[in-house]
Amino acid sequence: MGLGKGAAVSRVEFRGCRGAEITQKRAVEADPADSSPPRHGEDCITGNCVSPWYVPSCHLRVSVVQSKFRGRIAAGVGCPCVAAKTRKQIRNEVLSRKSRIALFGGSFNPPGVHHRSIARALGIRFDTVIVVPCGPRPDKAQTAELPAVHRAAMVRLAFPDMEGVEIDLFDLDQQTFTRTFDLQARYQDRGEVWLIIGTDLILGGNGGRSPLQHQWYRGRELWRDSRFAVLPRRGVDFDTADLPPQSELIEGEFEGASSEIRHRVSTGEDIRSLVAPEVARYIEEHGLYS
Repeated sequence: MGLGKGAAVSRVEFRGCRGAEITQKRAVEADPADSSPPRHGEDCITGNCVSPWYVPSCHLRVSVVQSKFRGRIAAGVGCPCVAAKTRKQIRNEVLSRKSRIALFGGSFNPPGVHHRSIARALGIRFDTVIVVPCGPRPDKAQTAELPAVHRAAMVRLAFPDMEGVEIDLFDLDQQTFTRTFDLQARYQDRGEVWLIIGTDLILGGNGGRSPLQHQWYRGRELWRDSRFAVLPRRGVDFDTADLPPQSELIEGEFEGASSEIRHRVSTGEDIRSLVAPEVARYIEEHGLYS
């Protein structure tokens, strides 16, 4: 299939549909009014995806190389859900759905390679991942022990080149702590907000006894109304019945802890396997955690 004038070069990633994980790169010249079924095209030139899209009806992630594709959308094969749809149907679904935003909060004190692994896993499922280092927290004294300027600098060094990842330094800049209930309200106008939590926070959730429901500010409302992406925590056995009503379980191994990094620094141990090289260098140059 040739590339005519104004053709849209697109990459389609099929993930999560009946376990399939297929990547195809195609160029499709799709008229918005075209009701024909998707064609089997030839693999075409590649490019860097700049705008991710998600087709909710079959859990597909569609990334369009050109952000301004002027009414054209990629059509692929390999998934029975998509094969039955016309280009027009696919395009309408993509354009009508909200952007999926993952709010990845934490102390990041310091940010480790496990944080990057989590952001990378979230990037597969969400359009935008927003890293939100918290300000001083009354329940975590270590968040106030280190000047905010250092934590902000390390977060910038830890996530410098990750596509779709943004950093929100509002709390550190203002020396405040925004509770999760209020944080999600800050981003609700941008799309569908998902909160990132660990499995340790959902234990007992089915009976209304989880730490999130009991200890978080307006926790019961969050549990009932919010969307959660749940990360497995090492050593935490949980029952899927305890998952919040609107939740997705993010599979993967994300071992690591900022407390372990701080401990290693204080005892003179090597941390190069636990943090990005730039973060390790910053910690050493500024004598942090020693």
